[in-house]
Amino acid sequence: MNPKLEPEPANLLATGSGHVNPSRANDPGLVYDIQPDDYIPYLCGLGYSDVEVGIIAHKTIKCSETSSIAEGELNYPSFSVVLGSSQIFTRTVTNVGEAHSTYGVTVSAPKGVDVKV
Repeated sequence: MNPKLEPEPANLLATGSGHVNPSRANDPGLVYDIQPDDYIPYLCGLGYSDVEVGIIAHKTIKCSETSSIAEGELNYPSFSVVLGSSQIFTRTVTNVGEAHSTYGVTVSAPKGVDVKV
């Protein structure tokens, strides 16, 4: 514990998809539609075995018969990337708020990384 109560750098276990705000959870505006079976090609793409994915999915899985996806392609609010060549990631959201809503996006890219939305 830091006796001066100064902020310490976040590590892998201190980061996540964001802060939970129960009031906003009642009216989220936009949601990332994802079904439990959408994780199967993701887990296969990460290199988990048929047995390992089957344990998670509670059914028999054959990754060789599943179209696996890269880790950055899961329709999820957060993702990690390996820096290098240019990459494109797609996310799909559904408006569950008022019919005629406008939303904005703010991106804070790390130094040396260009992000376009």
